[in-house]
Amino acid sequence: MADFASVGTNDLIQYLFAVDRNNEQVSYDYRPDREVFWRLIAEMAAAARDLGRPLTVCGELAAEPCHLPRLLEAGVKAVSVSPRMIAALRAALRKKIFV
Repeated sequence: MADFASVGTNDLIQYLFAVDRNNEQVSYDYRPDREVFWRLIAEMAAAARDLGRPLTVCGELAAEPCHLPRLLEAGVKAVSVSPRMIAALRAALRKKIFV
């Protein structure tokens, strides 16, 4: 049982695709643009919603305004980002501009 879940996208991508983003021989394959990654995020968000538990997504991906539409579409309601990124994400949400 858990009261909440937090998904770290950096580690999730590394484990899901067996790729080390710090190893230049394989780091080219560290890409969040694969459909299976987004399907997994959506399934976790749906499970959290069905159980009445919050799900937070963190990691570099969560701080990038260009990924906000996919996160929202997947059912993610909360992200955890560095304080310096909060203003940019809020501005993007207000303007519905995702760069």
